[in-house]
Amino acid sequence: MITKESEIIDLPDSVVIRLLSSALKGCEFTLDVGTTLFVVANENVARNQTLEEVDKDNTIFIPMESGGVNFEIIVVDNAPGRPKVLLRKVNEQEMEGSLLSSNQVIDVGTLTLAMRHEGEDWNDDVLLYPPSADNVIIHKITEKKKLVWIIAIVIIVALLTAVLVYSYHNNSGRQMTEISLLLGKERDKV
Repeated sequence: MITKESEIIDLPDSVVIRLLSSALKGCEFTLDVGTTLFVVANENVARNQTLEEVDKDNTIFIPMESGGVNFEIIVVDNAPGRPKVLLRKVNEQEMEGSLLSSNQVIDVGTLTLAMRHEGEDWNDDVLLYPPSADNVIIHKITEKKKLVWIIAIVIIVALLTAVLVYSYHNNSGRQMTEISLLLGKERDKV
């Protein structure tokens, strides 16, 4: 099949970063081609020192109590396909860098984040982050409770049915006894 130039779909050049921890958990940032600095620090420290030294147009501040590591996300336009996304930790000693994959959970210091290309959906690992043991335990308890409730309802229905059947038969016998007593000696005549 031959496609026309007008039918070629242009893939977006931007990516979306989703924070999975910190006070900004759940926030998403759309980044275009270029470099964006993420300053991860205590608010007071960042306000006094770091933020005065950086270009604020391409900087995102993420407040963290401790364990903050500043890093850059570099979106490189890769003409034939999707842009490449690099994460580079900014340390005083060295500049560490790594290539990011879409929908992968990444830890940078104590900050956790994920990246996807614009137009893609988040996968369940990102949407349900963090996968805690509490969620698994609660799910198992809920399943057990569901089974207990079903068994309890079946037992209650069986007991109610037994009570109704017993009372119906018992009531019929009582009515016969009362009628016999009322008729007394004349019951043989009827």
